Amino acid sequence: MLGLVLAGCSSGPEIVPGKGAIYGTISADSHKEIVEKAASGADTDYSTEEGKIAYDKEMVNYPNLNELYACLLDPNYSGGNEHALVVRDTGMSLRSLAIATGDRVRIRNDTAQTQSLFLSLVEDTDEGFQAFPPLSPGAEGVFHITLEGDLELRSEENEEWIASILSRKGLRGIRRRSAETYAFERLTPGPYTVLFWFWRLGYIQHRVEVKPSTNIRLDETLSVDRIIR
Repeated sequence: MLGLVLAGCSSGPEIVPGKGAIYGTISADSHKEIVEKAASGADTDYSTEEGKIAYDKEMVNYPNLNELYACLLDPNYSGGNEHALVVRDTGMSLRSLAIATGDRVRIRNDTAQTQSLFLSLVEDTDEGFQAFPPLSPGAEGVFHITLEGDLELRSEENEEWIASILSRKGLRGIRRRSAETYAFERLTPGPYTVLFWFWRLGYIQHRVEVKPSTNIRLDETLSVDRIIR
């Protein structure tokens, strides 16, 4: 489902003289074919009488996803934000983070064993690796992210514990639940790249020209059918 609207308008965030804004809604949805069959009333294993998809325990409930990211690649942002993550006995507290290269991640170890954490590029290369000092039980550390790209945060002690990290220079990420709104405000006029990302679906990218005293609305829906990554 495309769900894309790109237009300068006066609605949305407050208009700031000389500045611009990008805002809209980020959503996720199931396969286009399944959505269309459910809406048409076709008798399938996935649809209800109301023309909606009936999600079960084996299906990803896309409308209820809560780790969707709207991301702005801002040439005026040099990084430095801090993000929080907790390692628990059940795994990472978040399955994903969208950060700027140069940001910091504060990680707390809530498990009963020492955790040796490291970052690696999804596309394995000799240079795509960053190890962190081990965290003892109950300890907390702040780690500076120097790698750029599609990354995975892993633990040497527990191979199944993985958090996907999208790291880009100048990236400003906003985490949202499906169908929630986002906004990047008080932007200097000029060209920007906007990424909409979910760790299981990849990302969709748009190039946007921000103009003075103008809001741009940009809505997007992530789905398996529209992966760009």
